[in-house]
Amino acid sequence: MILALANMGDAFLYAYLPANYQQIGISSFWVGVILSVNRFTRLFLNGRVAWFLSSKGVKTVVVGSVLLASLTTVAYGWMNAIPLWVLARVLWGISFSTLRLGNTLYALEHPRKGLALGLSRALIELGPVFALFAGPFLLHHAGRGFTFSAFGLISISGILLVLPLSNLKTARVTKKELALSYPSSFNVLVLINAFITEGVLVVLAGKLIQQEQTLNLANELAIVGLLLGYRRLSFVVFSPLSGWLGDQWGFHKVFIYTNLFSVAASLLVLSGATVAGILAAFTFSAMNASAATGGAIISGNSSFIKEASDNATWRDVGTATGAFTGALLLSVADLRVVIAGLVIIYAMGLLYHRARHERKE
Repeated sequence: MILALANMGDAFLYAYLPANYQQIGISSFWVGVILSVNRFTRLFLNGRVAWFLSSKGVKTVVVGSVLLASLTTVAYGWMNAIPLWVLARVLWGISFSTLRLGNTLYALEHPRKGLALGLSRALIELGPVFALFAGPFLLHHAGRGFTFSAFGLISISGILLVLPLSNLKTARVTKKELALSYPSSFNVLVLINAFITEGVLVVLAGKLIQQEQTLNLANELAIVGLLLGYRRLSFVVFSPLSGWLGDQWGFHKVFIYTNLFSVAASLLVLSGATVAGILAAFTFSAMNASAATGGAIISGNSSFIKEASDNATWRDVGTATGAFTGALLLSVADLRVVIAGLVIIYAMGLLYHRARHERKE
């Protein structure tokens, strides 16, 4: 719930900025930078954050991260200068990396790790779901400054939720041990899934819908807000199911099938059934995220904190590069060739991982 509250401003920014960037005087290039720089930040800091948590204790670090998340969210409502946008997003990246890894470590204390990971992911999304459904209403009636300030002030109440937590201690690890490893075929597939469903499709949802039907800006923003709201809501509904299935059938099996259905969802988008395809992609992405986290950690050869850090980092690589690429593609007239290329890459990644996995067996 702490992370749910902290994540509201970031969630609504993905709906707000691609539709309104011209009104605040920035180019589509800077939309890509602003929406992805927090993730690029995490690529370099996930290992250091893991080391810091193992050294200082999780609860201690979470307090500072909540305050930082609140500050950056309020700032989204009032900034116009690009350097300030970039700074705020870098600080948010540090905060989110800390809160996300802390959340994973607390979930892994539970004996039914799969269900706990799924439920924790579901709870995380309650704040963004609220922000994406309430945000357009607040924006219309009160403006950008009030909307993001309200989300920022709500998020600071997460401090009250820190108090009951134990100051969880993990096995002490060195920075060298937590250095990012070369991606396995498993993490390559995590990267591709995140690139398409959590990066490109999130940023290009409005553009893809606009190519299918002519809409004014208000209606486009409303539909995109609903789609992104559904994306978050799908984590609430389907992450626990995915975790439970992982406990029952094995995380790797759930991981493979959710990737297969995500490829099918991308084909729907390519065929012109844009809304249905995006909805399906978000559904199976939500299930895939829980299965990927559980599979990477529980089946890994290293410590939990090392596997969690690597898996989170390669997912960040995908979402960061996907969001940046999506922003650059906002000016492309016809996106069908792009989507077709992504489907081919995704299918090849899935086949490559299956071949590698079968050889190991």
